[in-house]
Amino acid sequence: MAEQTAHFYEFGRFRLKSDERVLLREEELVPLTPKAFDILLALLENDGRIVRKDDLMKKVWPNTFVEEGNLTQNVSLLRKALGESANGPQFIETVPRRGYRFVAPVSRIDGTNGDYSSEFTNENLLPSATLSAEAAQASRNLELETRNSKPKTNTSKRTGTNPCLEISTQSRKA
Repeated sequence: MAEQTAHFYEFGRFRLKSDERVLLREEELVPLTPKAFDILLALLENDGRIVRKDDLMKKVWPNTFVEEGNLTQNVSLLRKALGESANGPQFIETVPRRGYRFVAPVSRIDGTNGDYSSEFTNENLLPSATLSAEAAQASRNLELETRNSKPKTNTSKRTGTNPCLEISTQSRKA
């Protein structure tokens, strides 16, 4: 019989056991829905990188059409289970119009039958993957400025119409 490799992720007071599909807080089971667990696992597997909303929805709800609200609701449930407060992201950061990122330091432990063979932390990634507190704040400020700036107006001189509507009309004719 082949040996199964166990994968553990440790962050804060939590340990996620991917092979058993459980999340523990100081050795106590944290109840999660299967979808919330899948979202957390996807974020942890991406080592602090932004996971696009579309990619998360495809991974968590394969071959199913779901609205973005389902993802938002499950992320909210996950944040509550992790004990996040309104003071800012402790574990999961929302990157507006892009997706989500797991921002807490994470240790990944790969082991066979409890033997830990390697350990990774997202603190050791390239600087672009995990940001210092100052860089993260600067990034948030830039995103806020972008969000609050005026939307660009259509400057198309060819037809004087909205290019998005042209595409929509063309796709219906095809």
